[in-house]
Amino acid sequence: MSEAIVASAAHQGPKVNVVPLGASVRRIEIQGFLPAGWAGRLATGLAAQRISVVRGWAEDRESAGWEAQIDVELPQYTLDLTPATVLLLASPVPVPLFPPTDGLELLDFKTAQIDGDLAVEVEAADAQGFLERMLRLFALHDLSPREMNVETSDGMVHDVFRLRGPAGAAPEPQAVAALEAKLLRVRI
Repeated sequence: MSEAIVASAAHQGPKVNVVPLGASVRRIEIQGFLPAGWAGRLATGLAAQRISVVRGWAEDRESAGWEAQIDVELPQYTLDLTPATVLLLASPVPVPLFPPTDGLELLDFKTAQIDGDLAVEVEAADAQGFLERMLRLFALHDLSPREMNVETSDGMVHDVFRLRGPAGAAPEPQAVAALEAKLLRVRI
């Protein structure tokens, strides 16, 4: 049985559902308006709780807010994930003290400009906190996801992000170049 919670906010806060898909797998469904940086904070919170992102997608539908679906695997001996916990994990938290590239290793990556977005596709061996590190790396370069598809299968990550600059503008060329340089440094 799924649980739902609606948080109040200026634009009618997000609606969050948590749906059991198996003994330790849950689907997080989010719809509505969320503050900038929510995805990175949620990824940080999930990683801190040792909750692994298996797959997911998210898209900012502008006038309708965000729509996201994220499948996660709970660690053994943990309390169940609730909508209230999801909102708490996505709430503002102190910035981690380690740089986003610490422990980040990519097998491959590709970037492309598509309809004013920067598309970034990455492949890597799965590691705890991988998504959180990627989202913080983007934020470091003033880039925010407009859409993302994340997939973890057989210990491998294949994630695709469509990024925008501040206020939804096209990414600045120098931000793109700096991000690409960092991604090159962590490619193994």
